[in-house]
Amino acid sequence: IGNAITVNTTGTLYGIHGYYINGYSLNAVNTPKINNNVVNLTNTTGSTYPIYTYYGQYATYLNNVINATTTTGTIYGYGPLYYNSNSRASNNTLNYTMSEVSTSSYYLYNYYMCYNGNNAPDTFTNNTINLYKANSGYLYNYVAYYGSTIIENNTYNIQGTSSTIYNYFYYLNGAVFKGNKLKSTTTTGTNFGVYDYSTTSYTGGYIDGNEFDMSSTSGTVY
Repeated sequence: IGNAITVNTTGTLYGIHGYYINGYSLNAVNTPKINNNVVNLTNTTGSTYPIYTYYGQYATYLNNVINATTTTGTIYGYGPLYYNSNSRASNNTLNYTMSEVSTSSYYLYNYYMCYNGNNAPDTFTNNTINLYKANSGYLYNYVAYYGSTIIENNTYNIQGTSSTIYNYFYYLNGAVFKGNKLKSTTTTGTNFGVYDYSTTSYTGGYIDGNEFDMSSTSGTVY
């Protein structure tokens, strides 16, 4: 709680990293609190994991600011709600930037931000997610991923230059996506504004009352 962390490096870099934080006890007595932290990460040539919090049960992630920048590496956003259950993430700001000086095929994955694997519902509310990917390659923003997470009143600013962007709604099994603002823009790349993917085994997703703003200067928008 209340930490200020700054790291500049090359190689593999983890920002906030927790593994099985209350994942064994599975009760509400122990309540991990990852709150009020400011994390600044700069990585030139390696993989960056800005937040990687695995199996948080009854955890809170509140009022954190996480800034991650890389030039020739890949960013993997594994959290805050990666395999969590009964956890809450609110009022956080995630700023992930890939600013390659030359064209490359490195990826930006905002991957397991809201993934609870069909466990008890998590909530993801009032957060701001800013993702920027320069030059070619792919930007994958998994807005919702599996399970029944409640995702409300968040702001997403997704931007690429000549990147292909996917905003995935993936296996919404009872998830709620409501009252959010999602802006997704790219210049010459393809922009998949809302990419809803599921099977008959995963049903009951609820998407309602959101604002979507999708554009591509000279590419294709779906």
